[in-house]
Amino acid sequence: MTARLLLIAALAAVGIAWSGCDDGGGGETDADTDADADTDTDTDSDTDADAGPDGGSDPLSCEDLQEGWNYGLEAGGLMRNFILELPENVDDGGPWPVVFSWHGIYVDTEEYHQKIAPLVDNETMPFIGVTPDDSEYSLMGTITIDWQVESADPEANIEAALFDEILACIEQKWGVDEDRVHSIGMSLGGITTDLLGVIRGDTLASIATYSGAYGSNPAVEDDWPAMLVDIIEWPAMEHDNLYTQLFFYGGEDDIYEWEEAGGMEIPFYLSNPHDSEYLNGLGHDTILCDHGEGHEIPGDAYDGDSIIDFFSKHPMGTHVSPYGTDGLPASLDAYDCSFNVSSLD
Repeated sequence: MTARLLLIAALAAVGIAWSGCDDGGGGETDADTDADADTDTDTDSDTDADAGPDGGSDPLSCEDLQEGWNYGLEAGGLMRNFILELPENVDDGGPWPVVFSWHGIYVDTEEYHQKIAPLVDNETMPFIGVTPDDSEYSLMGTITIDWQVESADPEANIEAALFDEILACIEQKWGVDEDRVHSIGMSLGGITTDLLGVIRGDTLASIATYSGAYGSNPAVEDDWPAMLVDIIEWPAMEHDNLYTQLFFYGGEDDIYEWEEAGGMEIPFYLSNPHDSEYLNGLGHDTILCDHGEGHEIPGDAYDGDSIIDFFSKHPMGTHVSPYGTDGLPASLDAYDCSFNVSSLD
């Protein structure tokens, strides 16, 4: 048996998943983050990932896209579900900015989409909001980790395939503003967003994360336990789009204590500053914000003012952030934020 298979077997033996490092985002209860809980924690409104738009097996047509749940989109060989949040004049406006919002492990998709729902009709940059339902991805068919994040093969990653297909459908029905496609996520969802930055970075205008991590950053080898590092297979970031990233993390308390793995600690408080430096070295400007509240989203929702201001001022091709010349906006005053200029500027 290879070292990789031995590692996976060891993880399975203690009943945990690699992404058990994720507490699922802000505001979750212990039941949301218990790795021994039933991994299918979605509500009744969140139907089986193999279901079609009417609970059957027919694939979703792009013309059938609607506000709320959309079921059975073919992507990466799977039938996938997602929630759309639409601006009021979606049929009259467009092309539209699109913002993807990725939840943490074992978090209910129905609940999580409420974090982005209030933002779509903002006056500054109305957008179509997408909250994907997780793939219930499992390593070796054994360990459920919600999103495929350990392997970032640009041609085979199933979350990237879902991202591609949803964008294609929105383009067909309402039109996509290709200069304003963004992604945001918390913890495992932040890792998914970072993954898209690596393998779909030429499509994303800018991204924001709460306590995510880049598996392509060489610093992860020193920051994270070797058990986890050994199963991460991300390519180097090689695209030409030098997007700006907004990092939120929770200070020195941004640690996940993995009780099911003997109390292993996952130091997100190291990953985020190191990822900011990593992107700077590759030519990206970054904003690093320490909200000081540990491994969670501060408050009950995304900070709409700061997120909308950031996305609206960082469309595709904004390789030099206006925050570097104009200063950080007042919406970030509640956090300990620093602007970090690209080392290539």
